[in-house]
Amino acid sequence: MSINSTTKTNECSPCFQNLNNDIIEEDDRNLILSISQLIEEIIQKNKKKKIKIKKDCFFSYTIPKISINEYLIRIIKYTKINISTLIISITSITSLMRKIKNAICYNNIYKLIITSCLLNSKFYEDSTHSSNFFAKVGGISIKELNYLEMEFYIKCNFSLFQSEENYNTFLNFFLEKSKKKNFNNIF
Repeated sequence: MSINSTTKTNECSPCFQNLNNDIIEEDDRNLILSISQLIEEIIQKNKKKKIKIKKDCFFSYTIPKISINEYLIRIIKYTKINISTLIISITSITSLMRKIKNAICYNNIYKLIITSCLLNSKFYEDSTHSSNFFAKVGGISIKELNYLEMEFYIKCNFSLFQSEENYNTFLNFFLEKSKKKNFNNIF
């Protein structure tokens, strides 16, 4: 398997910030940490509220032993997707979960993240790795990832488009929270 090491650009999507991910800079790591902490907080709030989680195709009975932060860094490091694509992927997950009336938990977030990153890298980036490569990075089989990709896309009504306004709202929120480390009043 060859690894495409070219830096990706989003010439067709100039509103999205492009960052070089060959080496994950400290600011990018802080942003990734803010994203993962937000996800962790939402999961804990859902757990505390005892929200019933639907056991759909993204649900896994086995929770990976890797932290969400380490998982996000792994995806960025090996797939070399832009930080902007990661942010768009998180907004896609948020939109999907609202639409299907489900909540994130440790049992579904990992599959949601890798699937959303794959789909959004195909949609927003000029070049991307194969689904097979994403499956290896994500720790799932290619057969399962292909199925999850199809389900995610169908549940999104075949639309991954995120407005510049929506993207900037999330980006600014994550940037602000990465400085303050306070995740109150989200969603």
